[in-house]
Amino acid sequence: MNVVALTPSNEVLLVSQFRHGSGEISLETPGGAVDSHDAAPLEAARRELLEETGYEAVEWFPLGKVRPNPAVMDNRCHFFLALGAKKVAELNLDEAEELECQRVELEKINGLIQDGTISHALVIAAFHLLDLFQKENPDKV
Repeated sequence: MNVVALTPSNEVLLVSQFRHGSGEISLETPGGAVDSHDAAPLEAARRELLEETGYEAVEWFPLGKVRPNPAVMDNRCHFFLALGAKKVAELNLDEAEELECQRVELEKINGLIQDGTISHALVIAAFHLLDLFQKENPDKV
């Protein structure tokens, strides 16, 4: 599950963390797994946003879901838009997590995708789904 979280000043909350598979630091949207104790993906999204960024959001909208790798897995990745995100706590990371939260102006995201700064396929999918949401709901974002 991934969260595109926007602050009231239209900044996107991103996290940078080392990814062992690529051997690089990756710039991503906050997210993670839906745990067995989560009632639904939205509950997991709220939890992960707070843990990884220290932010909570006022409004939440589902953006969609995709199958990350249907050739070998049966999982789904859910995407959410969180609006009005405000800092309410410090990061509360899992033992194995090391990440930094940063705010980036929404209008700079496409450039970060084009120049390869954002290269995680699920993060790119999240911003594509956000674009579709904005076209259908221009008054929301």
